[in-house]
Amino acid sequence: MLQLGVRAHDLGKHTLLSLAEALQEKNIKYIQLAPKKVFTDTDISYGKFSPAFAEHIGETLRSHGVHVPILGCYINPIHQDRDVRKREIDTFKENLKYAKFMGAGMVGTETGYWGKEGIYDPFTYTEGAYKIFLETMKELADYAEKLGVMIGVEAVTVHTLYSPEMMMKFLEDINSPNVQVIFDPVNLINAKNHENQGEMIDTVMKLYGERVAAIHLKDCRIEENTVVAEVIGDGILDYQKLFSVLKAKKPFIHMFTEAMKPENYEKVWSFLHETYDNV
Repeated sequence: MLQLGVRAHDLGKHTLLSLAEALQEKNIKYIQLAPKKVFTDTDISYGKFSPAFAEHIGETLRSHGVHVPILGCYINPIHQDRDVRKREIDTFKENLKYAKFMGAGMVGTETGYWGKEGIYDPFTYTEGAYKIFLETMKELADYAEKLGVMIGVEAVTVHTLYSPEMMMKFLEDINSPNVQVIFDPVNLINAKNHENQGEMIDTVMKLYGERVAAIHLKDCRIEENTVVAEVIGDGILDYQKLFSVLKAKKPFIHMFTEAMKPENYEKVWSFLHETYDNV
């Protein structure tokens, strides 16, 4: 069975109630929720969370048939400004603290890059950057273990964990049962490996498939040696290969569409269900 959901902020800005109603109208039962990116009526800036506040968000969504398996708190764990990095660590800890009150068992993040916003520095790929990342994540993993909450880590070709092999190195180094993987296959596609993406998917499952806790779904095309976003089903991602592997090795895993525009919802939803059912 395809356990399909969405990133809530791909539906645009909403009040808490209007988001719940929009999801119910589309019969969407699962979301990855990044509150700061969605809510227009709910201030969740640092220090505003409380157990009751988190419960209010979770109960409002559940009353409309919506569950939050993952709370999105995407920080830059190797931010070059130590003060900014400290604030982001504190914010992530706050999300870990209140996730369960909202009904979420996992808080997700990418692995960050060195440089100013949107400008990538080659230092990102060095052992020095990795050490900063590992130090940050060890602090967060210790906190997550105390709370009994999972951290979901997402690799990206332009971030600190830029390949399946780097993700495996990290999982071995962090050595925490509370650190799991959010696998986005498009994040690991580049101009050099896109024709061998099936091999990449197999490598992920061979190295750390047992640690993959959720899937992100999007699509892309290669244009002038650059990965460009594309509507799901219209790009180059081999969904038949992906779904056949997931059916065999990760049945019932939550999958969340990413960067999906509301006007494409029906088309994308139909494509994903049909493809999954027929592999």
